[in-house]
Amino acid sequence: VFLPQTRLLRFPEGLTCWKILNFIYGEFIYGENDEEIRFLLENFLDKIMKAVEELINEKGEVFLRTDQSSDKWDFDKSCYLIKPDRNTLRRNLFNLIDTVAGCFELPVEGVVVRKYVEPFYKFRAFWGLPIAKERRIFVKNGRIEGYFPYWVEDSIRFWNREEEPEGWRKQLAEINTVDNEEKELLQKVAVKAGSLFEKAGLGD
Repeated sequence: VFLPQTRLLRFPEGLTCWKILNFIYGEFIYGENDEEIRFLLENFLDKIMKAVEELINEKGEVFLRTDQSSDKWDFDKSCYLIKPDRNTLRRNLFNLIDTVAGCFELPVEGVVVRKYVEPFYKFRAFWGLPIAKERRIFVKNGRIEGYFPYWVEDSIRFWNREEEPEGWRKQLAEINTVDNEEKELLQKVAVKAGSLFEKAGLGD
């Protein structure tokens, strides 16, 4: 399995997602700030920026997420960075934490920086997210119980443009078609996944 280069950066002692949220809203809405949190946050941004510089690809792209979610639907405003400066990094990081911790109410404990690998996609939706072939697969004891496309037609939205891209429904149907070659590949992956879960004591 291909895994892109990744850096996991946990919040330093004294800095939590809730303190960051309080800082964001305190500074930008109420004009207040906490200098201790500012100091911790700026140092943490230094570490993230260093990881970004190490993992940025030839086009200047890099992928950013929390340990819980990437908020991929807000793509251009959250997990995707291209030739980012510190202000862009700060904006996307704040948007990520605000959505993942504030809206999803997930306990964010760190940030993940990953080398961005461009997918083979048909069109973009939401806030610039590439829509590519993606599956949800249910595996039990090394056998596929069922699978279905991640992107169903009713889930697609176009928030960053006034008009829908021409032909996107046909392109989505092509993405969601499973041929015999893919079925064989999915079964092979299911067997390997089942074996790994069994070794970890997680299988039936």
